[in-house]
Amino acid sequence: ALFFENKRLEHEGIENEKLLALVKLAKGIVHELRTPITGIVGFAGIVKKNYPNEKMIKEYMEVIIMESERIDNMAVDLIEYAESEKFEIRKARLNVSSMIMSALDKLKMEIEGNGIKVVNEIDKDIYVEGDRQKIVKVFTYILKNSIEACKKKEPFIKITAIENNVKVILSIRDNGT
Repeated sequence: ALFFENKRLEHEGIENEKLLALVKLAKGIVHELRTPITGIVGFAGIVKKNYPNEKMIKEYMEVIIMESERIDNMAVDLIEYAESEKFEIRKARLNVSSMIMSALDKLKMEIEGNGIKVVNEIDKDIYVEGDRQKIVKVFTYILKNSIEACKKKEPFIKITAIENNVKVILSIRDNGT
């Protein structure tokens, strides 16, 4: 039995080394991705600033900046995940309305700056089990996508949730493209 146990531990050690090498590779790739993104955001900002009357250039630069920042945020998330000793989910009973409000608070300047009307129709008594930080991050990303899509007159985002015995169905709708 000792022979088989040693072989199993040896195999696990090799697998851990492979995993560590993969994490190191991923961190390197992410670092390399972030370098050009910083340049893209910087140069797009310069063009946007120097040609403020060129409506199309300004709009294109906004898209370049937003999408580059989105890639950068994903890269940061990958780095944080790779650097964490283990992927940990802190499960707790969470209020959905409270988490949506936290995400909306993070995006308040963008919402107000774009004149977006937010209709939040979530019942204050709806709860889910999960990791608050991760769920708020997901809500923030989804709401940010809605904000970016709202380019029409009278832009709005409507948030609703339906609860049944085993699940909560959350809807975030916008009138964007």
